[in-house]
Amino acid sequence: AVAALVVNFVLIVVILRSVVAAAYLLAASALGLAATLGLLRLVFVDVLGHPDVTYFVPFAAAVLLLSLGSDYTIFVAGRVWQHARGRSIRDAVDSAIAETTGPVTAAGVALATSFALLAIVPTVTFRELAFALAGGILLDAFVIRTALVPVLIHAAGEANRWPRGARFSAAALPASPTPVPVAAAGTPSPRDGVPFTAVVAAVGLFLIATKRYVRSTRNRRSS
Repeated sequence: AVAALVVNFVLIVVILRSVVAAAYLLAASALGLAATLGLLRLVFVDVLGHPDVTYFVPFAAAVLLLSLGSDYTIFVAGRVWQHARGRSIRDAVDSAIAETTGPVTAAGVALATSFALLAIVPTVTFRELAFALAGGILLDAFVIRTALVPVLIHAAGEANRWPRGARFSAAALPASPTPVPVAAAGTPSPRDGVPFTAVVAAVGLFLIATKRYVRSTRNRRSS
């Protein structure tokens, strides 16, 4: 999982040319992964009563989910970067996210359905893997990429340009040939209600994951 994080970080930095964006985008992916593994243990150990999760399932799920998350990240953030040509990144978020939410959600549902079919194999290991992959992809598509990531990009603002600096400024790049209108002053933006929702979802997922892993660690030590 650590190797996957490092490789994905380097790839995102190279493609987006922003160290700041790569750092918080991977942090969002790691948060979603932690929540997925926490839910995996909650369902199979606490609810279904299995002794423990198969040891290699979290590692396999971590590598696949981090890689798939980076794919969605590059698509979403890359579109924001395109819309930021000739305008501020915060304005670009409003116009770009509307274009990416549909494709990301549809792709996530299709991919999650495909991985969920692994549960057909009548073994606990495959069912754990199917749950982790399908649940992690849905969580990533509906919460991380469509709610949390836009909020993080918006919050970082012009810091997303580091270390590209002037190369990414409005003076250095041509304006978009078909600019998308930005909401006028005093008009509610489509993303106005997102920060609170995203923060609540992120905190809730983090608490669930933390609780599951703390309990798992204590059980292993006691045994």
